[in-house]
Amino acid sequence: MTQETKITVWSLALRLFHWLLVCLVLYAFYTGQYGDGVDDMDRHVKVGVAILTLLVFRILWGCWGDQTAQFKNFLPKPKKAYQYLTKEIWQRTPAPTIGHSPSAALGAMSIILALFVQSVTGLFASDDILTEGPLCTHVSPSTCELMTQVHHLNSQLIKGLILAHLLAIAFYGFYKKDHLIPAMMTGMKKINERNKDFFAQPVMRSNLLALLTFIISAVIVWLVVFSWS
Repeated sequence: MTQETKITVWSLALRLFHWLLVCLVLYAFYTGQYGDGVDDMDRHVKVGVAILTLLVFRILWGCWGDQTAQFKNFLPKPKKAYQYLTKEIWQRTPAPTIGHSPSAALGAMSIILALFVQSVTGLFASDDILTEGPLCTHVSPSTCELMTQVHHLNSQLIKGLILAHLLAIAFYGFYKKDHLIPAMMTGMKKINERNKDFFAQPVMRSNLLALLTFIISAVIVWLVVFSWS
């Protein structure tokens, strides 16, 4: 019987980012779709700014954060992505990976980029009734209208990407027996002992560096949004 060992693949910082983003996105959809009144729309704007702060953190963390979080380490090259999506993904026994698989990496980046577009356009959007983004008055009415249209259309894209993400998690869990949610909850992933030498423990950055990175992100967003609004 093959023995398994556990290694840390997701740091506390990345897990907090992930689950905070999930909660904020759900709340943003709720206030945007079902909000009633000025207060709900104000909350929608504020949660959008909070999401933008998290996204800036993720972009910076992708530059100097944990080994498994850095874009240079998990974003696949086009040839590798094509090979994985057309062949390897259908193998019931998944190829050993630490961190994101090529398909998961592409999915994660798609969601991050779509949410970034959503957050930025929201800063300039207006519903012409109750509220407007904090930077709407700094652009022309035509630009504001364009940003509002992109904001609404992109929300549908985000819903599709989230649905695809959930289906992918289910596919990996039921078809490939590779359960992704526990790893994002605990930060740990099981690997076969025979692969222990092949997969060294990824380098994890300190929580202090993550906190400093978040503070930098918050300052950047504050300077861009609130110093001009």
